[in-house]
Amino acid sequence: MNDAWVYMTAIERVLEQETALLLSLYAGQKRLSESVVARDWRALESEIHLCSSLADKFNEIEQERLYLVANALGQKEALNGFYRLTSFFPDADRTRINALYREVKRLLLLCRTESEVFTSYVSNAKSLLSGMFDTVLSGGAGKVYTKSGNLASRTLDSVVLNRSF
Repeated sequence: MNDAWVYMTAIERVLEQETALLLSLYAGQKRLSESVVARDWRALESEIHLCSSLADKFNEIEQERLYLVANALGQKEALNGFYRLTSFFPDADRTRINALYREVKRLLLLCRTESEVFTSYVSNAKSLLSGMFDTVLSGGAGKVYTKSGNLASRTLDSVVLNRSF
């Protein structure tokens, strides 16, 4: 392997960027969930856009990390060769960089978990509303009309309930 120092500093920089992005993404996911619970649709839209751009930026940086590993060890080692690459680094640097890598993996797991919880919440809310509408509207032959009198779709793709009854 050539230029271990160059790879070491580049990998460390990439991992630090990934860590910062994942922390921002996780915070954005939390705000996204809170905006759904609070029914703040503008905040929801803004958080979706922010999370999407952060995820895209993370994917770009992850590709850079994979390129660095592949360039140092060969294409076959790109996905699974990170620890092999860091084995060429001095002990103190290897320990620090491996800790950064594990932190990135931990944050990725945290973001995935948050995403699954949010998806589950939305899915359960949708099925609850669908069940309620099916029960309430079963006597009317299942027809739902908009306030302008047109026949509405029975799928609950975008339903907003007014809280005042």
